Amino acid sequence: MNQKDNEQVYINGMQEKAESLNGTWQELAGYVVEMAGSTYLRGDEKVYLNTEELLQKQAAATGKPLFEPMLNVLEQLTNEWVVERFRYIAHRATHFPYSVMYERRPYRTANPEQHFGQVIRKLIGLLRMEIRQFSLDEYVSVREYKFDHLYEVRSVLPDCIAYDLDHDNGGMKQALHEIIYGDNQSALLTGEMIKGIFMSDQPEAYHMVGELLVAARLQEGLRQSIVERMDEGTIEAFIYILKVIIDHNLIRYSSVVRALAVWTGLGIEAANSRVASQLIEQAYEALTDAAVREDWEQDSNANKIFISLWATAVIEEDHLNDKLIRIMDHGQLYQKIVAQYVLANSQNRDLRLRVARRYLDVQDLELMHWIIQNYDAMYMHNWHFEDGENQRSIHISPLSVFEDKAIRRQNFDQFKQLLDRIPLGGEGGPSGVLEYVHYRIERNDVVKKMLYLAAYDMDSDWIGEIIAIKDMLSPELRGELLSQFVQQPDNEVQRQFVFESLSDKSMSNREMALVQVRKLELTTDEMKQMEALLKLKTGSLRQKVIQVLLLQPVDQLAVSLERLLKAKNELQRLGALELLTEISADPERADQHEQLQTELD
Repeated sequence: MNQKDNEQVYINGMQEKAESLNGTWQELAGYVVEMAGSTYLRGDEKVYLNTEELLQKQAAATGKPLFEPMLNVLEQLTNEWVVERFRYIAHRATHFPYSVMYERRPYRTANPEQHFGQVIRKLIGLLRMEIRQFSLDEYVSVREYKFDHLYEVRSVLPDCIAYDLDHDNGGMKQALHEIIYGDNQSALLTGEMIKGIFMSDQPEAYHMVGELLVAARLQEGLRQSIVERMDEGTIEAFIYILKVIIDHNLIRYSSVVRALAVWTGLGIEAANSRVASQLIEQAYEALTDAAVREDWEQDSNANKIFISLWATAVIEEDHLNDKLIRIMDHGQLYQKIVAQYVLANSQNRDLRLRVARRYLDVQDLELMHWIIQNYDAMYMHNWHFEDGENQRSIHISPLSVFEDKAIRRQNFDQFKQLLDRIPLGGEGGPSGVLEYVHYRIERNDVVKKMLYLAAYDMDSDWIGEIIAIKDMLSPELRGELLSQFVQQPDNEVQRQFVFESLSDKSMSNREMALVQVRKLELTTDEMKQMEALLKLKTGSLRQKVIQVLLLQPVDQLAVSLERLLKAKNELQRLGALELLTEISADPERADQHEQLQTELD
């Protein structure tokens, strides 16, 4: 039986078991079966969102842990191997940072909802390990273990390694010991193995990696593999390796400086070893001493304030809220900028938005940049194929804080007031407070937030207010306003904007305006605007103008053709011939063609 057949048999078996369940359990089981057939979820798929909503509702209704219903379903669908490892993953998720990708920071939170995406992707990894019959023992013991589908299971391998270490299963510790103290660590020791060690609760394993880090010396690649993973494990592992780095002055290596830049979000340069050394020592001190964190929060040194707040978030991000509000309410400008920068490095949307919304009446442009960035609310685009072209439409994921339109209106007005404080070309450059940090604020940044608030219900009055400031917008944002927000082109303000956009400097905006014009019956003056566009050579624009004219009543079209045929401009006369060619070539327009011939004669 080949791999594809194995997969289908496994999923069919799960499906049969799912169908034997009832009510909510059957629904959740159906989602698990569907996800088992996936190799990765982005987080915007229907099955992902439905699973998240169902688990959140169950947790709110029962007061039980978020992932408990999933465990109950897995007990019915899978085997003990999957269940016990998922139990371990779900229980320990809050021990680790929840953010991902290069811009991740090692911020932790006890709120399991922030970890939802990682936990679900790891569940998929466990199921794919079962489907593909992946052998973890061979992965850590066979020198050149071949597996064609490693990408499907890579996300959960560290958790499985940590599970075996913490449960002393299958000689995992011995296998890793032989790799680390063997002759070819750089080739055999994978990033997943290193991360698995850091995710375990085994200080002896941390010690092995610490010794390897010290011994690496000229092996910059191996050193990089260790330090770029050390922030993804337990806080204890992170602190342990930090101490190793400090005790052996490993900050002198560029890979360690780069890792420090990832952990903190500061663009530290390897050339400035003094600053890097100072920062890493401060990080260790703040992480290990609550009194230091408290003292540095009020310090006159911006770096110490930053490290204090950063360390707070690394330990428990939820503790940031009160500290940030205290600084924003009572602190000096430089302290506020530091506070908002620390917040900007979070991927906790609720926290960022909750804090930023309180301080939209801001004067300083650097502080404004960070507050606008932390106002983490934006709409997305859905794509669909229509009329032979890919079309976009706006999608809003509603936030509870904006259910009240009065709140949206308040923020909308506050953003409008900010626009006059931003220079026409924007402003930015190096931070006046934090080294290695840059900022840039433009009017577009603010208008995007206004568009988000208007998109909730497409209030035509709000859209009209944004149209009124169109000259402040970039061509791209004018195009967005034209294509996505002009939904009532017969509205007087929107109609005027559409026709003014026919002379926009951006050719793509002119074409978008013509798409909107097609929905209208034109006045004589508007017809003349269409005719004037035929002076242009751009083929796609001319074709759209002709299509608009063809949609008009035949008597108006006849008058327009007469003007075009008599025009002094050759391209306009050519446009008239193109119109007539289109009409004569279309059998459905035979009557129209005959009528036009009569009127033009």
